[in-house]
Amino acid sequence: MSKTQLVQEVYGHFGSGNIPALLEHLSTDVVWVDSSDKAYSPFGGTHHGREAVLSYFQALGSTIQFTRFEPREFFENESKVVVLGSYDGQDPANPANHFSSDWVMSFGFAGNQVNHWQIYSDTQKLHSFLQAKG
Repeated sequence: MSKTQLVQEVYGHFGSGNIPALLEHLSTDVVWVDSSDKAYSPFGGTHHGREAVLSYFQALGSTIQFTRFEPREFFENESKVVVLGSYDGQDPANPANHFSSDWVMSFGFAGNQVNHWQIYSDTQKLHSFLQAKG
């Protein structure tokens, strides 16, 4: 399986809500970086290890309901896959509060497991969304 196919499988697990299966594709010492600021984002910052990534997804899921998640372009080399995409999200408790953003995700690998992930997105849009959420 290519690294791009592995990333596509990770996205499939995310889309179906199967986070335990997603975690199996991560190294035990994975570094997971969300570019949003921990000062306003319950899932922002750097997370170390699978348990911390599980907590990341729990915080993300309780904060944002994704109505569209679209990886569009994949770029692969020996140790990394970079993906360009976009998403739409809304407040699970108030769908009128919503936002959209383009993003870039970078997946680093050790063997066939993800050992580093980082997202780059429009953090100002996210910040505005989270402020409106209260």
